[in-house]
Amino acid sequence: IIIKILPDWENDMNRFNVFLDTNIFIGAKYNFAGGSLCNLLKYRENGTAILFSNDIIIREVLNHIDCDVSAMARQAKNAIKKHGELVNAITREAYNSIEATLLDASKSLRTQFENYVSGATLLPNQGLSIVALFDDYFGKQAPFENNEKKKAEFPDAVVIMSIKRYLDETPGA
Repeated sequence: IIIKILPDWENDMNRFNVFLDTNIFIGAKYNFAGGSLCNLLKYRENGTAILFSNDIIIREVLNHIDCDVSAMARQAKNAIKKHGELVNAITREAYNSIEATLLDASKSLRTQFENYVSGATLLPNQGLSIVALFDDYFGKQAPFENNEKKKAEFPDAVVIMSIKRYLDETPGA
């Protein structure tokens, strides 16, 4: 798993400040009970890693969970509908409950994610400079560089600004 690591060289060479972008959670398939996300949680619990997040990342992940589970529910219902013998083999109530059952999975994943980031340090967006944001946008600074779809990068730009401000304002970060 690729994570963005900001080593805390000044205070402790063995501690890492970790900021996970939305794509990390998606790539891990929202598996909080195993794999890389679980391993990171172990490092966080033993003090080796400090997890940082941002309201934008949290909202993006929650939105992706809802969209991904909704798409899966539609695919499941369409797969059953495509094979007529399956539609005839189950009751109408059972067929209609497929979507509701999968949407319950969305609630479960949302709760697991919220629990996962509950101990994270949230970097605030309040007070970030819109002028600096547009300077980066028109100056083609990260995350806007070499990107035809620059407007889609505005959430990432705000996240980057919040990280920069934290590093500037936090001694030893």
